[in-house]
Amino acid sequence: DLFPQADKELAEHGHIRHAIKRAIKDLNYEYWPAQADKALQLYNQIVLRHGTMLVGGASGGKTAVRNILQRAITLASQTSQDGAS
Repeated sequence: DLFPQADKELAEHGHIRHAIKRAIKDLNYEYWPAQADKALQLYNQIVLRHGTMLVGGASGGKTAVRNILQRAITLASQTSQDGAS
């Protein structure tokens, strides 16, 4: 976390949180709350910043979190389009 003491409730996104849970299931990943939180943190960084880089050690879950978020954003987009029609 960039700011570990920051209030997590400040930037909660219910729609993307639900999509993250669905994406984890769709990708046949095991649900880990910490991993879902990392995907939400990455989403918040992408929304707030012009560029974002995932860094960390080998086998740290960077690709998994990116894949989860990619699928979640796709699901959220499809859901919003279905709701708009």
